[in-house]
Amino acid sequence: MHDTIAQRRSFIQPLVENLLKRSPEERRSWFDSAWKTYNDFRTTRPYEVPIPGYARQKMSEAPDEQRAAFMSMTNRVNFFTMLDERDSAQAIEKGLTADYCGSHILFINDSQNWTRLESGVLAELFYPDVTCFKKALTGQETLVSIDKARQIIGFEPEFTFGI
Repeated sequence: MHDTIAQRRSFIQPLVENLLKRSPEERRSWFDSAWKTYNDFRTTRPYEVPIPGYARQKMSEAPDEQRAAFMSMTNRVNFFTMLDERDSAQAIEKGLTADYCGSHILFINDSQNWTRLESGVLAELFYPDVTCFKKALTGQETLVSIDKARQIIGFEPEFTFGI
């Protein structure tokens, strides 16, 4: 069983508040430790164990600090994005019916991050090595731009996990 958005928010929001109280050096140390913990866990290949929910169960059994690392880094690799299944269907339909030439790689996701936190804060805390952005991050917008999907197929999410 997957966590609900409310459960995820109740976990990530206090973590971010705590991290923001730390110095930049302490934040970086936390990030490096959390990223190592997450990658060490992944090297055990828990997602390949043929037991439903095995990886999630192993994560939930971990001590709080380790569980924080797992959850935050799992969401880091997904850029804190989500997509409602109805918007997924909308994107497929628009991709099949839009008038465009050629083949294009499009990102299809919600226009908002799901955390209800400022995107600039998420970028600062969870992507500390990224120092150059194609555009300024404003509000709670997605960290993965859907502008190309908007332009080429007219995609606009109708169901948000964000705000």
